[in-house]
Amino acid sequence: MKIKQRKMPFIRGTFKAEILEDDIKRIEDFYYNNGYPDCKISYSTSVENGLMRINISINEGDKIFFGKTEFSGRLIFSMSQLQEKIVYREGEPYSKKKFEQTQNNINRMYSDAGYIKPSIFAIPEVNNSKIDIRFIIDPGERVYINEINIKGNTITKDKVIRREFIIHPGDVYSGSKISKSFNNLADLQFFDEIEITPQPTMDNDLVDINVKVKDRERTGLFAFGGGYSSLENVIGFISIEQRNFDISDPPYFRGAGQDIRLQSEIGGVTKNFMLSFTEPYLFDKPISFGPDIFALTREWDEYTEKHNGVDIRVVKRWDNLSLGFKLLTDNIKLSDIEIPEFQNQKGTNRINSLTTTFSFQNLDRKIMPKSGDMLQLSVEYAGSVLGSDIEYVKTIMENDYYKNLGQLVFHSKTYAGKVDEIDSSQDVPVYERFFGGGIGTVRGYSERELGPRSINRDYYLGGQAIFAQNLELLYPLTKESEILWAIIFYDIGNVWDADFDFGDLKQGAGVGLRIKVPIMPVP
Repeated sequence: MKIKQRKMPFIRGTFKAEILEDDIKRIEDFYYNNGYPDCKISYSTSVENGLMRINISINEGDKIFFGKTEFSGRLIFSMSQLQEKIVYREGEPYSKKKFEQTQNNINRMYSDAGYIKPSIFAIPEVNNSKIDIRFIIDPGERVYINEINIKGNTITKDKVIRREFIIHPGDVYSGSKISKSFNNLADLQFFDEIEITPQPTMDNDLVDINVKVKDRERTGLFAFGGGYSSLENVIGFISIEQRNFDISDPPYFRGAGQDIRLQSEIGGVTKNFMLSFTEPYLFDKPISFGPDIFALTREWDEYTEKHNGVDIRVVKRWDNLSLGFKLLTDNIKLSDIEIPEFQNQKGTNRINSLTTTFSFQNLDRKIMPKSGDMLQLSVEYAGSVLGSDIEYVKTIMENDYYKNLGQLVFHSKTYAGKVDEIDSSQDVPVYERFFGGGIGTVRGYSERELGPRSINRDYYLGGQAIFAQNLELLYPLTKESEILWAIIFYDIGNVWDADFDFGDLKQGAGVGLRIKVPIMPVP
């Protein structure tokens, strides 16, 4: 109950009838979900000497347990498939919540198979404190998509909305695909409102999908600010971005879903300037294309690296798979080297490389997901064939797995990398080596602290192999907006000079807060 008895004589509480109604509902739910489906609750109130007295009468009834579950009717699915949708076990106390969840699971299974309005009748029978349940199922007729109708978009082009749908005219109706399409539209962050509703047609076998959106007036983002980090100390940034850009529509340049960004970042270590453009659907195909122009300087305590380069990205996407290529040319100058082991790397080199990236992902959404997983494998080749002064092969594997546990979200992140020189006469340059410690690898250690150190123990050298495993439990502190999350984490990993050595792993554990910034699509 939220209403509490007054405990201190000089502090008075306030009685609100609606809160008492909610309290009674919570008590009923507590009984209904712990084996007492016949529980009856009544209450009365009275005032004595200016104080409210609340009397609650509870008739618990008999405790009931789940018995057998049977299915009959026109089932479509096998018994084993239907049994998998049952979330309760025979012999455990009856739970209204678990019973309703089982019904919803069965309904969703039929809906995803195109039976948009299945009739699912549950007939309970109580015998000797056990409740046996028989589901009688009539799936009805299978329904297909007729048309997808879009309205309300005054800025964003129809094709930008339509291409985010993973269900199309002629497909079997699927509730889960409709839900995934909704999440895809929400991830764009182009709209303040999104509504997707099925509408019957004159043909009982067909249904229209009506999509109503309200365009966000400002999809451009001008951001600037400053802060402090343990790596950069004081840091400032400024960026201008349009996430719903249209290069072919002057003077407004809006509505085609393209992304253009100009950003500058200046900190105690990093000075970064970048101009980036991305067309997510080249030739209206699921192929993203875009160039980046960058000038990056990092002034570490031990050395300074300056990058000036250009890259071009091309990524072909399928339902859950993507294959990408990035062609890079980067002019790199290494100076002010204090580390004895890297003195011979001083000077300027040009790296020309081709990176191939394979990705699989079935996350429920891109920003702060709650379920699904993502696997990405990238291989970067820099060699004389491409005119590169430095030759190496760098392989990186990343995996993120999310599991929704009701109010909690479990997250596992695995990161592993290996870089090897091609020409034995060349060492892997310090700016291509792996460094570990801190967020993303093993929290509890400072950035770049893990791995080999110089002979005099004064400098961290990074390594040619890295492994990190992060395990997290996340809990939303702000329920609806989900802006603020509490986290419990355990990390394990390390950096090695040449090859992996899983007998030598560092560990860290702790708690933290994670903030999803409302105006930016990043946590």
